[in-house]
Amino acid sequence: MNDHETAPVDLSGLSDIRDRDKGLFREVIDQYLKDASCHLAILQEATGKGDAETVRQEAHALKGSSGFFNAKGMHEFCQRLETLGKSGTLTGATEHLSALQEEFIRVRTALEVERQKAA
Repeated sequence: MNDHETAPVDLSGLSDIRDRDKGLFREVIDQYLKDASCHLAILQEATGKGDAETVRQEAHALKGSSGFFNAKGMHEFCQRLETLGKSGTLTGATEHLSALQEEFIRVRTALEVERQKAA
């Protein structure tokens, strides 16, 4: 995925919130960034321990919240990790997690720009 020509997020579905309540829009972004960072930390730990069930759960949760921002790359990498977790084997999980972390940097940067615009 990680195609730098593709926007990491698509906020067109959130234009109503952004236009009506800029404070709420900023809060939603802040909460997502905080939660996503926590999910990524737990995924890192669980992957290192070989805890497939925790990888599945955390990837699923992050996939859902990333969907709110139409973060397609995040969704795709989370789906891959969730599938590995469901299978009970984490072969390749480290690579997928690394790609997810790189994509999160793109998403975070894009959301921070949008947050500043709404200030």
